[in-house]
Amino acid sequence: MITADASFVAGLGGSSASLGYVDSASEKWLTEVNCQAFSKCQNNMDTTADFLTIIRNGYLAKKDSVITDSSKIREQLVKILKSEAFIEDYSIEEAKPTNKIIITLRYFEKGMSAVTGIKKISKPSVRIYAGFGKIPQVLSGAGTTIISTSSGLMTGKTAREKHLGGEVICQIW
Repeated sequence: MITADASFVAGLGGSSASLGYVDSASEKWLTEVNCQAFSKCQNNMDTTADFLTIIRNGYLAKKDSVITDSSKIREQLVKILKSEAFIEDYSIEEAKPTNKIIITLRYFEKGMSAVTGIKKISKPSVRIYAGFGKIPQVLSGAGTTIISTSSGLMTGKTAREKHLGGEVICQIW
């Protein structure tokens, strides 16, 4: 929370009226003090992008594991990441008000991460769809494309085999 020292504001030539304005404006800001569920006040519509960013930041910070809120889509995503060997393991911990996913990140010898890059393709503002014949490949097959189909989330390779198209969620390499 930002606070203003009265002597500092007075030294800048500010009047007591301007100091009152600073106090009233700061009271309206969402903080941990005036909003009990501070994280709930900041509503982000693209939870998949948040999930991918948490994983990306975990790898960049060389963390052993990361913890995030659980949802059905996030559970399907983490299951695919484990099957494609981008993460070591995951577990779902029951907690209130939401369950948590604990993801153990995977590293190779010499500390190289299993994930070099993650790119969100379809966004809430621009949805990207692909038929089974036009599903993009990542680095000539070295990476994985994740598709949301009528049969759930799956890799691009599995979607091509099943002749399913859908929304291109992300690419990981």
